[in-house]
Amino acid sequence: MVALVANASGYRATALSEENLEDILQGEVATAEQRLGAAIALRALLPSDDPAPRKRIRIVADRSANPSVRSALTEIAEADAEAAYLEAVEDALGCDERDARPALRETS
Repeated sequence: MVALVANASGYRATALSEENLEDILQGEVATAEQRLGAAIALRALLPSDDPAPRKRIRIVADRSANPSVRSALTEIAEADAEAAYLEAVEDALGCDERDARPALRETS
């Protein structure tokens, strides 16, 4: 995840900026998967002591109509460790640990 949001080098490399992630997180056409991924990436991109991304994620969570996605976004915003919110993300996506984690690794 960090590699996707870190500065890319080379003409074929593409990195997602904070602005890109914000657009995905707040976009009206973004899927639940895209929003959750953007929230996780935002947390990875910015310093852990920066309260701004947590606040923006909470705002999006409060607007979410889907209770599972709202819960997962809230966990991403409030949790101090990745492991603490992965279960909520898996629940929101309708998969269990066996399904979600290998799939996430394959796409990176």
